[in-house]
Amino acid sequence: MDSAWQERVHRYVQDRRCCGGGYCFYRLEEPNSSDTYWALAILHRLGLRVQDEDTARYLQSFQRVDGGFENFQIAYFALKGLQLLNSTPLRDPAPYLMDQLQVYDVQLVPAGEASIFKHMYLLVDMCVSLGIALRPPVQEQIAAFVLNQETPDGGFGRGCGTLIETAQALAILQWLDNLPEEKSTANFVSHCESPLFGFVNVPRTMPGYIEHIYWGLQARRLAGGKPLYPETCLEIVMMSQNLTGGFSRTTYGGIANLENTFFAVESIDYLKI
Repeated sequence: MDSAWQERVHRYVQDRRCCGGGYCFYRLEEPNSSDTYWALAILHRLGLRVQDEDTARYLQSFQRVDGGFENFQIAYFALKGLQLLNSTPLRDPAPYLMDQLQVYDVQLVPAGEASIFKHMYLLVDMCVSLGIALRPPVQEQIAAFVLNQETPDGGFGRGCGTLIETAQALAILQWLDNLPEEKSTANFVSHCESPLFGFVNVPRTMPGYIEHIYWGLQARRLAGGKPLYPETCLEIVMMSQNLTGGFSRTTYGGIANLENTFFAVESIDYLKI
């Protein structure tokens, strides 16, 4: 690595590895699947070797004897983490994943959820990553489900468009080879760009956070064009790195965690710094 900030991130991640192979952002022997995946993804983005037999065994332990998992989010992080380790699950997860793959009523998604598409985004990402083919009728059903959530302003969401939901909707549609060519979504993404925060989740609001920069850059990549304020994005991300070497959600301080650190290193890589 050729940069001091990368060295600090590397040390931050290393310090959060638990004895059993998992990772925990608050440095106790209480690892979990999500922190373990974020840690591995950060190391991978930094170009570091991430093969670790103890970590692979830790992630494999989440799978039940029937091939399923306690819940889908655990399945996602465990399976994606194993991919980064060039390891495989002990049992075929495809039947479990296909059982999870169904269109749902977005009105039943809890109001506090960051995105109505989160479940579908993770599912489709997992199927694509594992090479699990989706039958054409299933692809069409999922695409129709996503496109039905497009809002009059060109974004995607429940009632009004948000940046995170728009980015996830576009990613799903791209995976399904159904990405729309209309300019309204690109215009919506532009309206979420801010000279003060880089990106905000809803046009003409404030403040913006590191996850908005990450998802904003993803949305911009998918919708076309370049970010309007790349220098602002970079400055905010870099100023969010704290003394631990990890990244907080904002430049105003706060505890760093592995998820926000992943958002940071991915955003910096996108900005080609």
